Amino acid sequence: MTEEVKIYQQHGIKEPALSEGEKAAREYRRQQQNGNLERAHRLGENLCALFLGMPVEGEYAAQQWVLLSYLVENELEQQVENPLLEQSAHSRFAEELEQQAPELARTVHDARAFTLYTLNETRRTPHSEGEIFAKLCGKPEQEEVIALGAELGLPERFLIKPPSDGLTGKTDEDNLGFTYHAVNEYVRRGVVDADIKERIDALHRASRFKFQTLPVYHNGLPMALTDETDYYN
Repeated sequence: MTEEVKIYQQHGIKEPALSEGEKAAREYRRQQQNGNLERAHRLGENLCALFLGMPVEGEYAAQQWVLLSYLVENELEQQVENPLLEQSAHSRFAEELEQQAPELARTVHDARAFTLYTLNETRRTPHSEGEIFAKLCGKPEQEEVIALGAELGLPERFLIKPPSDGLTGKTDEDNLGFTYHAVNEYVRRGVVDADIKERIDALHRASRFKFQTLPVYHNGLPMALTDETDYYN
């Protein structure tokens, strides 16, 4: 007696799930085969050539280079949808910059590292990047930084972004009732409308406590530790 053996066809068998590393390798091979990876490398090289050709000079040259390097990074993120291709283009840009202008590459890297560290150490707000760049330039007034960016030809969306409280949807200027330009004109030139001057002065007086050292209770107990600052005496 022959045993009947039936073989059933299995339809729709799922392939085993790929790890993140395998997915990345497969995507890399795909982009390499269709030529997009090479195009991304050429894009990075062309961006470096444009970057080095910018007419940057003067007292704040280092800060201008940093602004431009952020512009390159931002535009790649915005215009290149595929993360692998975006990273490849940016990596080639950095490699070309290091090869063609090593001193400039170090300047940009160091300044960017300081900028990112400072942003990380503060509460990041929609306007904090502008404030940090202002400090880097030694120009705390944002209008001068905006003028510097405009001189470089940066798009307006990188230059003007009114700060807001993050809660009401209103800008700081809406809540204050006057513009930052009015504050700059008052502080730097003494030019201001009487009503606005009264409001600025009132807010300035109310915020004076922010500029004063916090009071410390001195209990009078002896201290063996040497205090070089004389803070506890």
